[in-house]
Amino acid sequence: MRYLLALISIPLFMLSACGICDNLSCLNGGQCSLGVCDCPEGFGGEFCEKELICETGVLECQNGSVCKGSWCACKDFFMGDSCERVYGDKFIGEYSGSADCFGEYSYLSCPDSLEPNEMWVSHVVWDYREYFGFTIQFENDSSGIFEIPTQRYYLYYFSSEQDSVTVSGNGYFSDSSMIYTLTLDYDNLNDRDRECFYDLRLSQRIDITKQ
Repeated sequence: MRYLLALISIPLFMLSACGICDNLSCLNGGQCSLGVCDCPEGFGGEFCEKELICETGVLECQNGSVCKGSWCACKDFFMGDSCERVYGDKFIGEYSGSADCFGEYSYLSCPDSLEPNEMWVSHVVWDYREYFGFTIQFENDSSGIFEIPTQRYYLYYFSSEQDSVTVSGNGYFSDSSMIYTLTLDYDNLNDRDRECFYDLRLSQRIDITKQ
């Protein structure tokens, strides 16, 4: 009787194994094996539905990022599908407005980046017909908060007059504005030394990926 039961159980198991893949649909050329999709190279997931584009080289992870199969895990202050861009790129554009110590004022955030957490910005102050630039450093890659570390630059005027200025401050970007406080300490024109509060609005976003 024991041998008879063993003989009976074998075909029952075979019938069960044969039907285990009936309700499983494997995608992208995957094959069902014992109820599990066996995926071809370059695909993964429960049903082989995920294309592992960075493993196959379709997507190249850059700037020290790590391939996670279908996406790149970026290091701090990098972004983009391939981690090819720095965080500050999302704020590049033309901003304009006024400050509490100047009248008409324009600003352009440029794509130049010294370090992944830094951005170069350009000032144009129409009251004094002068322009200069400075570097900002982001606190993190999520809040838009930045610091303007103390730095000294030559100041160029639309006339032949020249000077230099030391600047420092802090502020933040939102989706449509740049708000910050800037301390200006002129080397020669001391009557212009001041701390200014800027509330600027985005007038034009610049997408450097199309340039």
